[in-house]
Amino acid sequence: MIIFLKKIKGTSLVIKNGAWILFGKTVSAIASVAIMLVFANLISKETYGAYNYILSFFAMASIFSLPGLNTIISRSFAKKEEGVLKIIEKEKFKWSLLGSLFLFILGAWYLIKLNYTLGISFIIGGIFLPVEQIVRLSPYIWEGRMNFKKQGIYESIGFFVPAIILILTIINTDNLTIIIISYFLSYAVIRGILYFKTRSTIQKGQVPVDLQKDLSFGKHLTYMQVIQNLAGQLDKVILWHFSGPVAVAIFSFAQMPVGQLRDFFPINTLALPRLSKMTKEEAKKKSLKKFFLLFLVFIPTTAGIILLAPFIYKIVFPSYIDSVKYFQLLSLGILLTPFNLLITNFISHTNTGALYKIKTVSPIIKISLYVVLVPFYGIYGIVCATLMGHFVESCMVYYFFKKI
Repeated sequence: MIIFLKKIKGTSLVIKNGAWILFGKTVSAIASVAIMLVFANLISKETYGAYNYILSFFAMASIFSLPGLNTIISRSFAKKEEGVLKIIEKEKFKWSLLGSLFLFILGAWYLIKLNYTLGISFIIGGIFLPVEQIVRLSPYIWEGRMNFKKQGIYESIGFFVPAIILILTIINTDNLTIIIISYFLSYAVIRGILYFKTRSTIQKGQVPVDLQKDLSFGKHLTYMQVIQNLAGQLDKVILWHFSGPVAVAIFSFAQMPVGQLRDFFPINTLALPRLSKMTKEEAKKKSLKKFFLLFLVFIPTTAGIILLAPFIYKIVFPSYIDSVKYFQLLSLGILLTPFNLLITNFISHTNTGALYKIKTVSPIIKISLYVVLVPFYGIYGIVCATLMGHFVESCMVYYFFKKI
């Protein structure tokens, strides 16, 4: 793949920067696989299903922290407007408290139902939410500065060290509440150290001239992510209620590796700072050419992943061999990864209208299909809905990109 990309004109810098990002993503992928390996061999499927159920609600609550502002950090730092960070910190912390309240209410409901494990776990998540959403900002700072070496190193440490702590916890106990505490505490502490180290490098920076416009765009990006966030997490919640924790565990062992593979290719991260400095016309021309070339990479890559899956699962996750067929189907979505390059054009040039349509229609289709298909087809219903959502989103991205 790398050899092929080197032959594409203008990609030498991309390869250099991408190597560091891939380093970070490789380490985080290894850490994720190690965690899954320990869960697969030491923890019951019921407990692992509950673990993912809790994290799904935490991810939904995180939408209150205005994650769209993270993109504004990258854009602003790319333009040397580093004074924006303190303003965004305050905004994210303030709104995160609503997410905490949501988790506290959810925790109280489960405590009333005498499910102390889930109740306490949700309350713990609510305590950590505001801090966790702030300390995860350092990669966006280094991305904006186009210091991909630092970004890769910090991302590696931010995943690998907490993973070791979590693995040691799982080895010593199967108590879900203790595992959840270990998860949140380790990530908050390690990423907190990295964040404050990054923050110390920021001088009194310039504030964006169009600060209110940027903040408004960041909030619009968040609004777009609300339904998308729900669609990305409701799958496990709905599956939990219709098919139980074991089904959630089996699906998670299919979905999470696919998610890692899709995130492994840092198209958005590499493209955003560069496209932000170009005119719309120039960005469109350069993006379209590389878009088609990327498909020449992803077609054989996806085929190889699908063919190798049964052998890898048999060796690494023998307890979850039932997940293979779902993994292979979900892997078809990797073929659509090049569309990330096109959608980055909308973000870099604040094309709010197109983004709203794209980020709303596809998730609504997903959620609707979850409700219709899961009661009858279980995990297959989730897989079908997910693939349909990816396909619709990709078609819409290409349609609006051509209209730029």
